[in-house]
Amino acid sequence: MITGRREGRIDKNIEMLNPAIRNVLVRAGAKVAESMQRKLIEGDKVASGKLVRSFVVTPAEVIGGWHKVRVGPTAPHAVSVHFGTPPGDRSASEDIRRWMKLKNIVVTPRGVETPEKAEIRVSFMISRSIERRGIKSFPFMSAGFGFNRGEAIEQLKREAQLMIQTVLSSK
Repeated sequence: MITGRREGRIDKNIEMLNPAIRNVLVRAGAKVAESMQRKLIEGDKVASGKLVRSFVVTPAEVIGGWHKVRVGPTAPHAVSVHFGTPPGDRSASEDIRRWMKLKNIVVTPRGVETPEKAEIRVSFMISRSIERRGIKSFPFMSAGFGFNRGEAIEQLKREAQLMIQTVLSSK
């Protein structure tokens, strides 16, 4: 077994690798986010675009000794889209009405019913249907996991080699 301690200049030189590692991770995270967004768009799961626009890639940070970035949507309904909802959950009629407006769903009033009452009636019916049947899942986040992992590792290796060459040539 070979053991050793990093001291002085070596520590400083190894620390120079951190920006390269962080940059590669952030770029890989952006590609993961793009693949998730593409799956939503290609799956015709975009109503308002809020979910697609909500994707973020955090700056790289060291957590438990590992460099990590977090990738994903921040929209509150992302979990419902990804995992679906089981029967028994009833969406609020007001949320359904907002969704109807975004999708330009126009409800024709019956008899003496006002347009607002017609919207309330239809939103209630949709909400009741969700309560009875649930919403089918659309696991868009799975598209990004594992995507480009090999590419990110290869890029990290190349950048690490360049950085090591730079460090060795600065002796």
